[in-house]
Amino acid sequence: MAGHNLTVDAGTTSVALDLPVLESAAGLTLVGADSTGEPFSEEFQVGFPITEDTDFTFEADPFASTGGTIEHSGNITLGLGEAEVTLGDFSIGFDAARVSETASGFFVADTLDDGLGLEVLFDVGAPGNVAADSEELTISEADLLLAPELAEALGSPDLAGADVGDTRVDATVTEPEPTTAKNVIIMIGDGMGWEIARAAAIQEAINQGHEGNTLSDFYTEGTGAGLSFQNLDGYAVATTSGTYIDGDKSNSALEGDTLERETGVSYQFSKVTREIEHLKYIPNQSKNK
Repeated sequence: MAGHNLTVDAGTTSVALDLPVLESAAGLTLVGADSTGEPFSEEFQVGFPITEDTDFTFEADPFASTGGTIEHSGNITLGLGEAEVTLGDFSIGFDAARVSETASGFFVADTLDDGLGLEVLFDVGAPGNVAADSEELTISEADLLLAPELAEALGSPDLAGADVGDTRVDATVTEPEPTTAKNVIIMIGDGMGWEIARAAAIQEAINQGHEGNTLSDFYTEGTGAGLSFQNLDGYAVATTSGTYIDGDKSNSALEGDTLERETGVSYQFSKVTREIEHLKYIPNQSKNK
């Protein structure tokens, strides 16, 4: 199963808060909880359903997070002195930077807008048991540790890392859909140059009733249109040989007027040849003197 990513699909995360510790250390009390989830056992006070927004992926053997978060619905309300704050729609993620001697790198974040203005509330301690396969993921015997962010907000930074409860994740797992192979078909029309393709396209356009007296009435650049292969996705014009004559980059077959020279002959050579041929037919004026 190594190297094979699996995705959490659904399930429940159960939470047990150590209320005496929270109250004595941080002055927090549990006012109430609102969740439709069923906790794993009576040892836990509340269960939060895992929602479809979850995109947490992992490798099963050995267990390792590969990305995403486990999203939940439901909330709890805590009392802080005379004030109350509601936290919920919790998100469990992994951050390697949060790994310590006691913290696993997993954390619990609050995604509701609340008076504390926090995100990360708890770090998750190293779990005592992880069972993962292609059907289920169970993370159990994991402590809830007060995150430095929450400890700072409570005015007691020394409480960071304090064990204030336990959590357990029981989730179903899905395997990713197999990747479907794609066939790539390349069609090469060899021997049909740009001018020939344009001539055929113009004839086809005329056959279809298009009228025109000059090339500009059809097209003078680009890949053109009118023939079936010119409408294919990814259609392009290419050459199977270089355009330089005799390896000289200053001597290109693309320079000058392609209609006034031999195929494969450079502009400079063609121009000189025409001038020589022209001189042959100039009368020798010296004989008339």
